[in-house]
This record gives sequence, structure tokens and C-alpha cells, in this order.
Amino acid sequence: MGNRTLSEVYLLSERRKDPRELRTMLVIEERRKVMYDSTISLYSHRYRVPPGYINCRIWVKIVGDKVIFSLRDPVRRGDE
Repeated sequence: MGNRTLSEVYLLSERRKDPRELRTMLVIEERRKVMYDSTISLYSHRYRVPPGYINCRIWVKIVGDKVIFSLRDPVRRGDE
């Protein structure tokens, strides 16, 4: 470093990501089967979903502190 201060030596990272890109990188997405009591289990927590999804496989997306449920494919029951 010599006679330079830390602020003079510091270089901005070229790996800095756009906030929108960073949010998509930090999303956790998993598929779960809706049980007969209209719930799913995700990381030791139970979540209620609409009863129309019973016995279907749905996608669960964790974005920050939000849990989002979606059905991407046509409704399929069980392991069809």
C-alpha cells in the first residue's frame, strides 16, 4: 500500500450485479405435492394452499421473506 490510504487503494468490484439480477439469483424454487389436508411442507414448515390443488404438484418460490405458489403445467393429479 505504501503511503496510500485504504480509500485510494480500494477498487470497485467488476462483479457487481444489477439489483434485479441479484433478486433472481437469490430465489429458491422447488416443486411440492399438495397433501390431502391442502398443505405443503417446505423446510420443516407447513403452508396452506387452495383446496383445488389437493394431490397436485405445484411450484413453490421463496423470494426474500415471501412464499409464492404457482402451477406452471396443466393440472396433473399425483404422479401422472
